[in-house]
Amino acid sequence: MQKVILLPKLSIKEHYFVSRLVVFNETFACLSKGEKNLVVLWHEALSGRCASDVASAYIKAIEISNSEKVLFWADNCCSQNKNWCLFTALCTCVNAEWGPSEVKIKYLERGHTYLKADSIHGCIGKKMKKQSEIVTFSDFIELCSKSSKSITPVMLETADFIAFTQGQRTRKTKKATLPLLSSICEVQFHKGSRSLFYKTDFESEEVEVDFLMPKFDHTTFPPRKAEPRGIPSTKKDGILKLLHSVPRAKKKFWLDLPVNESVQDLTCNVE
Repeated sequence: MQKVILLPKLSIKEHYFVSRLVVFNETFACLSKGEKNLVVLWHEALSGRCASDVASAYIKAIEISNSEKVLFWADNCCSQNKNWCLFTALCTCVNAEWGPSEVKIKYLERGHTYLKADSIHGCIGKKMKKQSEIVTFSDFIELCSKSSKSITPVMLETADFIAFTQGQRTRKTKKATLPLLSSICEVQFHKGSRSLFYKTDFESEEVEVDFLMPKFDHTTFPPRKAEPRGIPSTKKDGILKLLHSVPRAKKKFWLDLPVNESVQDLTCNVE
């Protein structure tokens, strides 16, 4: 995921002192030449950045790939790319009727964390620095598209966010012992199986473990979001005060943002 992106970006200094809209970019860079790199985009008024939100981005990328076997190379960030919620989501995905037959994630060794996605983030960052104003989310999507010919922006809608949960069993039981997340270097999920296939060393043998709770339904997707997350009204009002000289058509995006007083401002909070 790209570092925090804030909108709007304006040419007036006042916008630095206002809490702005947090935008998320989960990038899936393809290692094959000539293939498009997906930047999966959403903002905090649609959904947050918890494990189920990131897992939903993974599911969207798998759906778009339309591949029978999917391989991800990821960094070792346990909160983002290595967690039980994501593993539960991927197990459910491969067992869906439309899902691939296999999903595998390989994690880079610590100290060797440069990925192709980093260069894509660099292209987007350079484009942002050159552009004095980025007013709306649509402007940012267009910027991503123009930052490189190989980039395909994918905007998530409210219904793309799925309420995935952690479905793993107790770590140690008489029948199974789950691995420590920090020790895993590779995981696999196969159609027709509820097992986690993992390695703790790339040279070691693969281990299979039934990691889900006995009554967990791994063949049915959880419900999708029906309503957007929204942002606090004070945040929305603060942004609108900055837009007095912005064309009415661009201001509409901000006027239409849903409000929710029960959510946190993700500029300064982790959800």
